[in-house]
Amino acid sequence: MLAGAPGGHSSGRGRLTEVPGDASFASVNAIRFDAARALPLSERIELAETLWESIAESGYEPPLSEAQAAELDRRLEEHRRNPQTAIPWTEIRAELERKYTPRG
Repeated sequence: MLAGAPGGHSSGRGRLTEVPGDASFASVNAIRFDAARALPLSERIELAETLWESIAESGYEPPLSEAQAAELDRRLEEHRRNPQTAIPWTEIRAELERKYTPRG
């Protein structure tokens, strides 16, 4: 088994840590990790996105840092003081699509 994260798995910044007693499992996962690292960058990004989506779909929500919580509180308070300054999502989305949709 691999140590570090829930269920015994850990990448440890790209390194798999073997726990005595389950060498075959660790070996198979090390091979899979090596195969994933050998993929072209675009495919590694796609793999990471797919893995993250599966984590999110399982209901995991990463905790907010203190700084993130403070920023959300600040923004909510600002909105409560000046709700007329809010920009509708439709406008934000249109601006993002204009800015980031490839042309051509």
